Amino acid sequence: MRGRRRPVQRGVTLAVAAVVALSLSVSAGASRPRATPPAPGTAAQIAALVHAAPTIAKLPAAGYPTLTAEGIDSASRAFPVTSHGCLTISECVFGDLSATRTIVLFGDSHAQMWLSAVVPDAVALRYRVVLLFLGGCPDATLTVWNAAPLGPYPTGWYRGCDAFRSRAIRAIVHLQPALVLMSNRTSMVMSGSSSYFTNAQWEAGLRTTIVALKRPATKVAVIGDLDYFSQQMPECLAAYPSSVQKCASPNPDRSSHGHESAESVEAGKLGVAFIDVLPWMCSTTCSPVIGNFLPYLNSTHLDATYVTFLSKVMQTALGKVLG
Repeated sequence: MRGRRRPVQRGVTLAVAAVVALSLSVSAGASRPRATPPAPGTAAQIAALVHAAPTIAKLPAAGYPTLTAEGIDSASRAFPVTSHGCLTISECVFGDLSATRTIVLFGDSHAQMWLSAVVPDAVALRYRVVLLFLGGCPDATLTVWNAAPLGPYPTGWYRGCDAFRSRAIRAIVHLQPALVLMSNRTSMVMSGSSSYFTNAQWEAGLRTTIVALKRPATKVAVIGDLDYFSQQMPECLAAYPSSVQKCASPNPDRSSHGHESAESVEAGKLGVAFIDVLPWMCSTTCSPVIGNFLPYLNSTHLDATYVTFLSKVMQTALGKVLG
């Protein structure tokens, strides 16, 4: 499969625990009622839910999505054409297809992840959306190391990422979009077989890409990264349905080698917008349950249901960027 990083299943023990929990817990079973998610939330509603989230102890009786669907509730289900990566400007086009103004969503699978918020926003704002992404390939100009095979790409230097990024930047410059939204995972990205990128390296790589993309007619904005979960969802929630905070992550997690703050700093230096999404899911803790939402697809991605719930606050952020 080309381009898209699949969720990792961690260990036979945890998998068995998940099966047992799903079989025994009335809150986690396949027969749990299927609830309809609410309409996209306002900033105040989301802030209240996030503030209360660390006090949640048990899985909700009817979650959005159900626990059995959480690990497959990805953008690929809503946008099947994106399942194997979007490598050219004509492969994955959404939003208002009749619009003359374009937003390019560019990066790795996190760019794909935000489709469920950006596409309805683009329709409302009368833009079309072009998605360009390759799994595991950050938009920052850096040569990353694959610790394990990624699709057709073997363990080792991810040269396919470098080639894709160069082609994508040239295509974006030729397209002359109104806005380029850059989004990628920054946590636990390897710079070698046993090392991670420093903040200085990440800033330099991001700077190179932004300078290449920014034009008088093209604005650039960076969507901040998520916190990394050391435990995998939904397996962890299945193992601890009555103690869900055992699956929580501190905010920030200093052990995850993340570069969300470095991206914010570099965006400020270059005068481009930085969209800080962390307050939409984390307080001092990133809870694995927010209200009735099970928001995490796995340890590094939000699921499509929660991203859709965030579309109203994302639309506000995009409106400010677009002016």
